[in-house]
Amino acid sequence: MKKILLAVALLTSVGVYAQTETSAIRTSSDIVERGNSVGTMMNKLGRPSGSYEYITRDANNKITKATEFYYTIDSLKYTITVMNGSIIKIVWER
Repeated sequence: MKKILLAVALLTSVGVYAQTETSAIRTSSDIVERGNSVGTMMNKLGRPSGSYEYITRDANNKITKATEFYYTIDSLKYTITVMNGSIIKIVWER
């Protein structure tokens, strides 16, 4: 019975990915950090591999548009969330 429970636990944990929030991304020559503009991000990181726009609420509970930009840098996947033209969140995963 213990072996079956162990096998089930291992099989269900295979698809879990850990994401870690960070405050900045270091490139070979620059740093992109929270609070930077979209233009600064694009100048330093180039074009993203993809993006996703959606409607959400900001810190003041007002409805606003947010965009997630996706980059792969040094084998790490970064998701950069932008609201009102500024970076508000940077998340990376392996």
